[in-house]
Amino acid sequence: MNQLTEIRNFLRKNSNEKAKESWRKFVPTSEKVYGVYLAEINKVVSKYTFGEFELVKEL
Repeated sequence: MNQLTEIRNFLRKNSNEKAKESWRKFVPTSEKVYGVYLAEINKVVSKYTFGEFELVKEL
């Protein structure tokens, strides 16, 4: 499994509606919101320290 697929699966698995609403409140112009709290994202961020902005654009 490539890293993009792993990250998308993680985001979908840890997504919830309350977090989505929170993100939309702080970033009302956001187009794509997964709805994952930063505490959850911070748990895996060190695993994906490469890929830079190209990876972010794909998400």
